[in-house]
Amino acid sequence: ASFSLVAMLPAESQCDNSEVAKSSAETCFEAPPRVTGDELNTSIIRYVYKSNSSKCESELVRPTDKNVYETLHSCVTACRTEQGAPMCAGVVGYNCTTKGDQEECYDAYYFNVELNQCIEYRANITGRYEEYNTFFRRDTCEKDCLGFTKKDIQPKNQS
Repeated sequence: ASFSLVAMLPAESQCDNSEVAKSSAETCFEAPPRVTGDELNTSIIRYVYKSNSSKCESELVRPTDKNVYETLHSCVTACRTEQGAPMCAGVVGYNCTTKGDQEECYDAYYFNVELNQCIEYRANITGRYEEYNTFFRRDTCEKDCLGFTKKDIQPKNQS
């Protein structure tokens, strides 16, 4: 078995990145069947590879489902989607500790790519919160962002 793996290494290293990504995506299995209504109470959020978008996305799955990933970074790395996590590098929402009405503020988290950690702050978001590097829960911030670096946080393919 190790003979064929060694024989394949030089050939794979000659491929361009798109060929490597394509072959990896072909080995990255499709998401499990969707959770049904009566399974909602026992479902959990995980990251799955979606062949229709060629990206990793969060989805409700059963705890026993296979082909799911605990973090976005583990899915992106395994499936080589090169999609990054641009929301983790975006603008941090309005910080209430320095300005603003405290009544309109809530506890939130943003991802600091330099420190590779989620930092708590007081936020006031107007408009679409999805456009900001702001998360309502620390665990969501960590599952979406931890592991990404300045080198891979932005998507390689802008499609």
